[in-house]
Amino acid sequence: MWRTIDWCYIFYAVTTQASAILLATRPELYWWKSFTSNLVWDLPWAIAISRIGITEVTAWRFHAIVFGGSLVFNSGVTAVFVGWWWWSLRRGKARLGRWVGT
Repeated sequence: MWRTIDWCYIFYAVTTQASAILLATRPELYWWKSFTSNLVWDLPWAIAISRIGITEVTAWRFHAIVFGGSLVFNSGVTAVFVGWWWWSLRRGKARLGRWVGT
């Protein structure tokens, strides 16, 4: 099974769990994480795809780069934001949300 699994979806599963931590504790960080990912990865590809001549031969390659790459890129962005949240929480620069831990 592990030889045929698409590793992008492993990144997707871990990212979803880590994003749930941000959404539950610091929704504004979740928003900024999503905004950053969309602005840096999705928007440039949306513009580039409209300019690139895609044929039937290259369609699946671009699909893999855009959507698979988005999953991997979003994992990296999520790791940065969760790391930033954890670091600021440990340093006392951030607090948990009002309803967390009650």
